[in-house]
Amino acid sequence: MIEQLIRQYFLKNYKISEIRDLLLTRNEIIISISTIKRILSSLGLKRKNVPESSMQDIVSAIIKEIYSCGYNLGYRSLWKKLKLEYNLTVKRDTSVKNQRIESYWGRMRQHTVDFYIQFFKCMQEKGLFDGSNLHIKCLQFCFGPLIRHDLNTNRKLWNEHRIRKQAVRNHLAGRPNVLFHLPHRYASRDYRRKVNPNTVEKLMNKFTKKPKLFERSLQMKRLSKKQLY
Repeated sequence: MIEQLIRQYFLKNYKISEIRDLLLTRNEIIISISTIKRILSSLGLKRKNVPESSMQDIVSAIIKEIYSCGYNLGYRSLWKKLKLEYNLTVKRDTSVKNQRIESYWGRMRQHTVDFYIQFFKCMQEKGLFDGSNLHIKCLQFCFGPLIRHDLNTNRKLWNEHRIRKQAVRNHLAGRPNVLFHLPHRYASRDYRRKVNPNTVEKLMNKFTKKPKLFERSLQMKRLSKKQLY
């Protein structure tokens, strides 16, 4: 269990001190840095002199991303996705030409949403989608799980990326996950407050409605039968 957690954090490129604090904060595991180093050594995990994955695996993963929602990823984001999603080791060149995306929406659209926007536009141009209620329901049913998966992947990549220090901007450097879960490392504290789970559940049931995008709703069954017969 603990070896698996250490492996996961290590492969996400966390520092050893961050791994120790995350194990304590998120998993309630007390462990020393020396023990973490010993476990990493026994697992054969290291930062330096790591052989690059086979070129065939790297190319296959890149081609898969090009023909999916990852087609618009930049160099750095693609490098990180190959590491996190495909468990591939790829040598990384240093570059100063990467540009910061102005907003999270811009990043999300570039890395995930734009692929589906263009795909659905293409379907419409080819006469495969007419905007009817039936076609909308079919798209929700077929693409809902895929979109949710890609949005979750984009969220994970964002939370794992490292915010760099910039002299001209007043912001904290570090990873969003570390900034959120380990505020004490940045001379801050956790401002969350405990709430009653029953109260949250009541409010969710009263004021929210779970979208039926990923299941065979009664309406979807009726539409399918109507179309077939």
